[in-house]
Amino acid sequence: MDYITKRGNYYYYYRRTPKVLIDKIGKQYFKVSLKTDSKKLALRKAIKVNTEIEAYWTSLFQQEINHTEARFNDAVNLAKHVGFNFTPIADLVDEDMRQYVTFGSSLDSIGKDQTRLNNRCSTASF
Repeated sequence: MDYITKRGNYYYYYRRTPKVLIDKIGKQYFKVSLKTDSKKLALRKAIKVNTEIEAYWTSLFQQEINHTEARFNDAVNLAKHVGFNFTPIADLVDEDMRQYVTFGSSLDSIGKDQTRLNNRCSTASF
């Protein structure tokens, strides 16, 4: 097994974290003592550790994908709830983009109106 290294008298399982998970885990490498000086026993323990760490990494990767899809679906549902229609990007390519530019300008003015209202409320005396 490629992930075994010996430091001093003991063997360690030492492996680089997949790049896509480094930010989520916060470490570039995963290292754990196999608590043995026997290479034969270290190999057996390393197989178990390897299986567990790969299952853990797989679950993190799948959670990230599902989390992203869930957030996207929540955003689409929220937009529908407040009166907007979701249009997939493939459909947008065939449409006149001017209507979306107008829509974006409308959102900017709504945001500015909300900011003015917030400023008035914060300076008002009750």
